[in-house]
Amino acid sequence: MLIDAGFRSETPGNEYERMEIAHILVKGDVRIDLFNRSVCRKLSLSPGMIGRP
Repeated sequence: MLIDAGFRSETPGNEYERMEIAHILVKGDVRIDLFNRSVCRKLSLSPGMIGRP
């Protein structure tokens, strides 16, 4: 959907390895970092968080 909205996909370089960024989407001056399981090895979704409305 974001690609259809005009975002361009970038593969993170080695400088982002420690942050564990899975993918980067860019459109103009807007950037969205995508993470698979945890954000910067610090934050992850718990089952309780997922179950909240």
